[in-house]
Amino acid sequence: MQFETALMYNYYCYREPRTCEEIKELLQVRYHSYINSRVKMFIPENDFGIDIDEWDKNASHYGLYHCTPEKESPIGYMRVIVESAQRFKDNIFQIAEECSAEMLALAKTTPRVPFSVMDYFPKAVSLIAIEMKRMQNENEKLCEAGRFALIPQARSLRLSRFMIECSIAIFYFGRLPYNAVISCNELHQLIYYYYRFKSVAEAAVEKSGGYASLLLLLLRYKTDYPVALKSKLENMADEYNRDEMICLNVKQK
Repeated sequence: MQFETALMYNYYCYREPRTCEEIKELLQVRYHSYINSRVKMFIPENDFGIDIDEWDKNASHYGLYHCTPEKESPIGYMRVIVESAQRFKDNIFQIAEECSAEMLALAKTTPRVPFSVMDYFPKAVSLIAIEMKRMQNENEKLCEAGRFALIPQARSLRLSRFMIECSIAIFYFGRLPYNAVISCNELHQLIYYYYRFKSVAEAAVEKSGGYASLLLLLLRYKTDYPVALKSKLENMADEYNRDEMICLNVKQK
């Protein structure tokens, strides 16, 4: 959908934050979405309402905004980790420093593994390392999408799928195509299978509260998208490359 057309309606848009304050707002969305859910064990509770870890400096950060003629309100968040520091690094450090010396130290810590899923799934470290070596030989790259969050009143299958599609469009069909690794609740695996993610069965792990998490991979050399889905994702990638955002009309199916 053209951005000019989207302006005529209430709409959602998926984009990177434009200011340090917007990054802070997204990290608050991320914190409160997790801490008030059954997956709160993944987020250390604190008095600042901010979630920051050692991978954030190496990540691109994206927000889902509900946009009206009056304002743009952050309602969702996703980060995509790569293997080197990204442009929001200094903003992450600034926000962490405003919270505490301990949070700043954590933000500046060099991760012992490139991707957080390698910390959650130690049995899969060697498998991911093998894939990363293959990608290096093929001049390909790996990213990790995670910290997926929607505020409670915005949670829906429609918006969840839109955010997943935006991420795939930007990083799989975009200017710098990536392979991807994610972890997800076992209850959500069918959504990701639709987008051609494959599970790594031996990496399943039980977390507290009976939360079962799965490791999934999206590998370019093993993926063949149906024509209609591929066309949709390519069009979304073109929209992002043109407008630096992807829009969804509130009434659009």
